[in-house]
Amino acid sequence: MTNSKFCQRDLGSPFSLSCSGSGAPFLDVTWTKDGNPTDIEPTTVSTTTEADHKIQSTMTIDSIKLYHLGIWNCTILNKNFGNTVNKTYELKYTYPATIVKSPEFDYYKGSKIVDITLTWVVQGWPLDQIRMDCGDISVSRNDDTASIPPQVTFTLVLRMQDVVNCVLINGGKVLETLNITRVGYNCEAGEGGVGKHCENCNTGQTSLAGIGDCFPANSSCTEGFWGVGENCTSCPENQTSFNGTVKIQECFPDVSYCEEGQYGYGTNCSVCPDEKTSTPNAKKLAECNYVRGANNQSSLVAAWTLAGLFFVTTVILSGVVFQKLLRGKCFSTDEGSTHEYVENTITEPPAKSFVAADTTYDNHELYKL
Repeated sequence: MTNSKFCQRDLGSPFSLSCSGSGAPFLDVTWTKDGNPTDIEPTTVSTTTEADHKIQSTMTIDSIKLYHLGIWNCTILNKNFGNTVNKTYELKYTYPATIVKSPEFDYYKGSKIVDITLTWVVQGWPLDQIRMDCGDISVSRNDDTASIPPQVTFTLVLRMQDVVNCVLINGGKVLETLNITRVGYNCEAGEGGVGKHCENCNTGQTSLAGIGDCFPANSSCTEGFWGVGENCTSCPENQTSFNGTVKIQECFPDVSYCEEGQYGYGTNCSVCPDEKTSTPNAKKLAECNYVRGANNQSSLVAAWTLAGLFFVTTVILSGVVFQKLLRGKCFSTDEGSTHEYVENTITEPPAKSFVAADTTYDNHELYKL
């Protein structure tokens, strides 16, 4: 006859297994675990009466360990007749799988020299149901059955892998899915990796495509080209750049939306210098020219100024010459003053002189300065 019993216990707790029987004339008891003799000595008490023989045996476990788990069997044997009585205990322990440690980020900084190690720690029992799958990349594991609760550590070693997909599984249940990427793997030249994203390198810096590490760079490239040193590449179609451009991201549309009197690219416009203007959509400062009206006005003012000076000078010189021709005294033009005239033998008045109005003497023309 067999009697079975299921027992669920926590690790580290005490537990006792017992069985008893009676018969005549002589009885014996044996214990096995998973079909094998056990090293634990049971406590067995036997009593004998005139009618029969009684026996009771107890197996005591002070602190349950993982190696105590399994099927325990107690067999009581009648030595004379060979009859047996069995009592079976199944000692079990379970603990829900729980992630106690995982990578802080789902990205890593790759290195061609140093390995990058990512670690997961999962508690639970049974451990053999907990596993991690990272595709073609192997993952090492270390089971720690001495800890309470037991735990398993998974270690993933990376160097320059771009993308790694890992799945943590307990039996048929997914505990965690992690998409791990290398910082900068998807960045273009001139971009730096920031986590899983890419940002333009700072001015004066560049990077290599697929690396994402910005570094100082000098460029000898001319307008419409970009590159490092003398290794220059033309900007994309319908785009241009300034001299010394190091990144393709610094190329910009070769178009201007600036208004008249401005210059620049796109809507980034600057005003032409004073007395200069430009046609709409001017791109460069060289396209700003002197304003025609302002230039002519300045020239006109200068011309009139020179003409005035020439006229005054001519009048003065003419007066001096005329005085010499008259060979007389200078006279005043002030009202009320007396005038003394000398007969002039010249029949035509000098150039630029003025004829005194309503003044005639002896049919000779008189001239007044």
